[in-house]
Amino acid sequence: MKNAARKLIAGAEMFGAILVGATVFILFASIVSREIGAAPMTWANEVSLALFVWIIFIGAAVAFAKNGRIRFTFIVERLGARASDFLDVVVSWVGIVVLGALFMLSVDLVVDSAGQRFQTLAISTAWQMAGLPVGMLIAMVGWLSEGRFRTGRRSEDN
Repeated sequence: MKNAARKLIAGAEMFGAILVGATVFILFASIVSREIGAAPMTWANEVSLALFVWIIFIGAAVAFAKNGRIRFTFIVERLGARASDFLDVVVSWVGIVVLGALFMLSVDLVVDSAGQRFQTLAISTAWQMAGLPVGMLIAMVGWLSEGRFRTGRRSEDN
């Protein structure tokens, strides 16, 4: 599972980089079109905002999957090995429960936004909101593959 999760995370990183590039290109083209061509691209603002949502949640998913979260090392370092091990397990379980709850809420958000349309585009805002459950799902896969869900087993930190 770890190998498949790592491939998924690598794909998410590539997808995120493509989204950043697309956002920069769209915003640059919009500025040039508005300032030089005097023909504003009215749709560019909505598309870039939708891409920002995807960028944020894909980026957060990659960070979670790579174990890049805030830690309270100053507390954990003062604990003994058993307490530290136990705390790792608790954090892993709490993390997966929170990510699962956020995933379910984000799916509801996508369903609720399906009937709404962008102002300048003839598409549903559900495409924008779909970045949330996709990001949560990628984060959950990464968290499950790298998390510690029982004591006595250390995973490699990347």
